[in-house]
Amino acid sequence: MEKFTNVMSSADKVEALEITEETVIVRSGITHVEDPGTEDQPGFTGWKIETEEVYEKDEYIKLMAEKNDSLDQQATDLQLALAEVYEQIIS
Repeated sequence: MEKFTNVMSSADKVEALEITEETVIVRSGITHVEDPGTEDQPGFTGWKIETEEVYEKDEYIKLMAEKNDSLDQQATDLQLALAEVYEQIIS
């Protein structure tokens, strides 16, 4: 994974999640920018992206599978804790 911060883009549209044949790009903190510029510097119209993470597709799939497993375990732990609370209430 490669991580970039404060990326500027002049693309017409910037998606938070972009999937290509080989990579997955995850962007956050996307804001539209219109800077008129000054006499010394030209203006800029486009997008500012706080963070942009570029993954190889297989790497991203593995990361999502690991996160999914973690969420499954958290849901199971929560269900067990709720069952214990319920048993204490009805006792």
